[in-house]
Amino acid sequence: MACWWRFVALLPLLLWSQVWADTGCISRSLDGQWQMSVQPEAQTPKALGKSGWQDITVPANWYLEQPWLAGKVWYRYLFDTSKTDDTCLSSLRFNGVDYDTTVWLNGQKLGSHQGYFAPFQFNASDTLRDGANELLVLVDSPLESSQSWSLRKTTIKGVLAHHDTRPGGAWSTRGQERNTGGIWNSVWLDRAPLLRIEPMQLSAAADEKLHRWSFSVESKIARIEGQNITRAELKLSPINGAGGQTFTIQTDNPVVAGSRLKLQSTIENPELWYPRGYGTQALYQVELSLYDNQKLLGSAESEFGFRKVDFQQENEVFLINNRAFFVRGTNYISDQMLSTMDTASYARDLELMQLANINAVRVHAHIERREFYTQADRLGMLVWQDFPLQWGYSDSDEFRRQAVTQLGEMVEMLGRHPSVVNWTLQNEPPFDAFWMKWKYPDYNPDQNRLLVDELRQSLDVLDQSRWSLNYSATKTHPWLGWYSGSWRDYARPARSRWVTEFGAQALPGLSSLKKIFFEQDLWPDNDHKMEIWKYRNFQPKETFEIAGVSMGDNVETLIYNTQSYQSKITGFAARSLRRQKYAGVNGIFQFMFVENWPSVNWGVVDYWRELKPGYHALAQAYQPVMPMIDWRDVSYSLDAQPDFAIWLLNDYWSAYEGATLTMEFSKNGIVSHRKSETVDLAADSAKMLFRYQPVLVATGTYNLKLQLHSANGLLLGTDEHDFTVTGVSQLAANE
Repeated sequence: MACWWRFVALLPLLLWSQVWADTGCISRSLDGQWQMSVQPEAQTPKALGKSGWQDITVPANWYLEQPWLAGKVWYRYLFDTSKTDDTCLSSLRFNGVDYDTTVWLNGQKLGSHQGYFAPFQFNASDTLRDGANELLVLVDSPLESSQSWSLRKTTIKGVLAHHDTRPGGAWSTRGQERNTGGIWNSVWLDRAPLLRIEPMQLSAAADEKLHRWSFSVESKIARIEGQNITRAELKLSPINGAGGQTFTIQTDNPVVAGSRLKLQSTIENPELWYPRGYGTQALYQVELSLYDNQKLLGSAESEFGFRKVDFQQENEVFLINNRAFFVRGTNYISDQMLSTMDTASYARDLELMQLANINAVRVHAHIERREFYTQADRLGMLVWQDFPLQWGYSDSDEFRRQAVTQLGEMVEMLGRHPSVVNWTLQNEPPFDAFWMKWKYPDYNPDQNRLLVDELRQSLDVLDQSRWSLNYSATKTHPWLGWYSGSWRDYARPARSRWVTEFGAQALPGLSSLKKIFFEQDLWPDNDHKMEIWKYRNFQPKETFEIAGVSMGDNVETLIYNTQSYQSKITGFAARSLRRQKYAGVNGIFQFMFVENWPSVNWGVVDYWRELKPGYHALAQAYQPVMPMIDWRDVSYSLDAQPDFAIWLLNDYWSAYEGATLTMEFSKNGIVSHRKSETVDLAADSAKMLFRYQPVLVATGTYNLKLQLHSANGLLLGTDEHDFTVTGVSQLAANE
């Protein structure tokens, strides 16, 4: 188990727009109508032509405005500023640009940045003019070259550049279409008087009983020459109705070495942050203010939650606040075009997850907008965060250096969030994905080992507060009944204590399908139409040959058949894996929650957030307290002897004594057997109670139903299994 002093979180406090009306230092958004031009030969503003400029909206992924764009694109924005003076610190802040960015203001180069997810800023104090200003931004979101695609990629974009759920899929020649480049998040002109507090790191480490927390903050400070910091005040105020006390820390003569500020103190008994259902989601508003005697020089604020994360290496059990926690998770990619997402849409998705009894989400091989993590904090959803490395990448020194830099940006951007409990550095790297030797003639089984080693060394310095993995291993992605084997194979013991991908495809409903395909392509009854469907991620081999789904005679039947199969495999796999709780399995992640573009893939919720039957199957199988039927088939012959094991599962930390379990067995809606018994549920447990072998007396439709009520009559959970009974088996008939 991790030691008690492991950090609980790393907190970058981001200085948002502030208005200093008395000084004339007024921050402003630069979002709106910009201009763009494709002049790839122009490397500097002096080489730009005067004509050919078109309007484009910022923020937006450029595909939404100019679908054909990829590579180098110039952006231009003209704006006026009010009078500036020597008491204003000015910077240009970009909250997200994909991918390589170079910025000029009034002909002067401010700097460059590489990556798609991290905010960055440049000092503009010496370059900003009174009156008219010209901002030029060169954005390069390149396509991978034929030499690097798809095994040796050079852009760190994860599933937003190469994945099964991308337009064109993972292995098609069209798999790089719908490029996600552009200024996809907001741009600000930040103005502050005297002093600016740039991104900070804040950490808290608890004693063994979580009562006493060592609290420290470190930040880079930008200030007008001559401003001295003589006092610092750090205030932590409870928010979101969690209660608790306000903590105020003051210190005279804070330690300032060069441009770095360091503070440290102790906090007694803060309110702790817990996942929903296990305690309150206690958050604090953290405000840091710096003074020169009594004069306020500057301040910054953000949110923070106290919680401790551990991982027991010997048995791979995850703990939060010293308690073991079983993960019922899903994989998530919100949208290929992140500019379309906002606070409301993230809250909608997270609430849909929680209604499906999901308590953790794996942000699959990419990084979402910051709003997602804020909502996860407030709603109490655990986040398993992948770094944006998906399959194979370049082994060059330059690529590794850039990966280390972007890893630091990820930790700085997300480290303050209590919801983020795991870092995973790469998904299915070449040295673990041995299937690649059949796909790539030049496959190297050691590719990217050095990359992951260097990322690990860097992460060990950046953040020791979380459980982290070098990579998401192929063995944790069984994909039974889809890429190999049968859905029934999930009844066998799992090969890994953590199963981070399982599921199957299903078509959306007919109304959504009509938004994806033209009417003439709705039924893929020839090779040409099937290619159109495959571009939209449909996998015919896996659907028809491995899963054994029948195509049927029309699209309505195909919809029903695929949705029924996804529902069956999702419910069966989740049940089977949960029954191995702490006895071989410690956490599971269904794949995938939503479809991230108008497509036909693994989501149990489609692109327009219409629910598929698989969503309801997942919600049923993921009930935190559940009486569970261990079933192995959906159809029996009359001479068969079904054998059902009845289980009780409780993922909560509270026991339920004196509960009542009721079982009903019916045929064609008529109950033939009913019994009730009093049972005790231990906290955080999984236990088989008894076996039930019903007698089959006739063909028809049968139903086995369970209900579990607490001692005071509260419904805790339900389960049921429908199956059909057909005629006597051929073996019995022959006898």
